[in-house]
Amino acid sequence: MRSDSTVMHSESIGPVVGEFYGTEIREVNLIDVELREISDAQQRARHFLAEEKTVLELLPDEVVVDGIIRKTTTKEVTDAQLSV
Repeated sequence: MRSDSTVMHSESIGPVVGEFYGTEIREVNLIDVELREISDAQQRARHFLAEEKTVLELLPDEVVVDGIIRKTTTKEVTDAQLSV
């Protein structure tokens, strides 16, 4: 036996178009279902991206270069001390 589960908004379900062993068969707007799924996914992504970002604290010998946190090299420390 095969059972398919489809989750959709009630607005996507249309009128009864038939019957199958006492169960109503309803019309479904598949384009509306697909567009709602895309819209819901975009809303979830926007909500996720809108969350407050965590502030990172660097350790004393770490630097951020091109968005990457890494340890400072001896040359960087020496150059920084010479330029001061």
